[in-house]
Amino acid sequence: MMYSPKTIINLPVARILLFPVIALLVFTSCSRRIHAKGPVEKYLDIMPPATLSTISVPISIPIPVLQNSVNQQIKGSLYALNNLSYTGAESFSMKVWKQAPILIRGWRGDQFEVTVPVRTWLKGSIDTDILGLKIKKSTTANLGMRIRLATKITLDGGWQVNTTTRILGYQWTKAPAVYLGPIKIPMSFLANKLIDSQLKYIGKRLDAEIKKQVKIRHMLSKIWQEVQTPFLVSKEHNTWVVLEPKNLMMTPINTRNQTLNTMVGVRGYASALVGSKPVSLPKQPLPQLTLKKSLNSEFKIYLQSSIDKSYVIKLAKKNFLNQTFRSGKRKVKVIGLNLYGSGKKLVIQAQLKGSLNGTVYLSGTPSYDAKQKNIVINDLDFSVDTRNKLAKMANWLFHRRIIRKIKTAIQVPVKAKLEETLTEARKALNNYKVSPGVHLQGTIHDLHIEKVFMKPKSIVTWVLASGKIAVLLKGL
Repeated sequence: MMYSPKTIINLPVARILLFPVIALLVFTSCSRRIHAKGPVEKYLDIMPPATLSTISVPISIPIPVLQNSVNQQIKGSLYALNNLSYTGAESFSMKVWKQAPILIRGWRGDQFEVTVPVRTWLKGSIDTDILGLKIKKSTTANLGMRIRLATKITLDGGWQVNTTTRILGYQWTKAPAVYLGPIKIPMSFLANKLIDSQLKYIGKRLDAEIKKQVKIRHMLSKIWQEVQTPFLVSKEHNTWVVLEPKNLMMTPINTRNQTLNTMVGVRGYASALVGSKPVSLPKQPLPQLTLKKSLNSEFKIYLQSSIDKSYVIKLAKKNFLNQTFRSGKRKVKVIGLNLYGSGKKLVIQAQLKGSLNGTVYLSGTPSYDAKQKNIVINDLDFSVDTRNKLAKMANWLFHRRIIRKIKTAIQVPVKAKLEETLTEARKALNNYKVSPGVHLQGTIHDLHIEKVFMKPKSIVTWVLASGKIAVLLKGL
């Protein structure tokens, strides 16, 4: 009897041979492999924008210091005049000396009250009637008086100090008189005529000396140049602040509390640069004066802060790695994780094992949650290629609960980082020496993260710092 070749394989052997094939078919039907392409890796090459800010420059000149300087310059003889003639007085000569220290005090608004004690020598001829008596006599007199003046300080458009002094009055400390025998005849009315016409010389001398001592243009020229020089605010992050000043403003001068006070504001665009010290821009000349009743002295600037990518991945793995996501009988476990940037987006590369094997990609926009003080990922979703492939082989992974879990896992707390940045900025601005005689004194009262994006090795944040910065002058 002849047998067909089909009959030589018995059933047990067939089952053994077919089992691996069936098992493979069952396995591949339950566990599928995905080969998704991730978004192109690319990074933004951008710097924080410059912000319009004001650096305030309080100028305070103690009036006693001004008084001391004026007294050092005005000594002895003030002026001398000859051949003065008025009705009743002929061919008079006059010499005027400072008799005691000049007194200066704050008076009204932008004015000083100045008291000048003087000694005056007069020599000439008197020809007049006094109380019905005809007096014609050559006389010499030594007089004493205290002259009160008001000096107003203003600045012109080029920051030059101008002063205007007017006479408030005077008081005789040793009044003039003519003696006819034992009779003393007051001569104040004649002396007043002589003195009134000559007080302008004292005013001019006083104006000249105050203008020399109040060196506002000199101080501002130095400040204007210095603020255009980059200054370091963070040694750890090599962060430099660069100010491009645009205009210079000043409040009206006042003389309250025995101090000449005004506030100057340097208004310009401030920016922060990371790296080596930036090259200074060409220095701008001192602009024209702009008077303001008050100044908004708020200073704002963007600082860059970074969080190492390795730290973020470590944190994400702690929250996310080896988590199992289920949908009915199907499940996947995350066994690998990486992060990178694609323009404005942060990309999560997740390696899966289970009902679906392979690598999937999710992307979203990193941002700052001010309430939680965390960096979070908004609009997180599977990337286009991953989504298209999942639609064909594992649609169950589209469940929003999975996206929410991933979004929660990739959160970076930055409260401590912000506090560290705030402390460092405050420390840097505490009496920062710009140059001899010029110091920065400031405080930062608020930090707010406004932009978050990826770099190859870190997550970078733009932190908007708000506060006040003043330039203090010491010894100028």
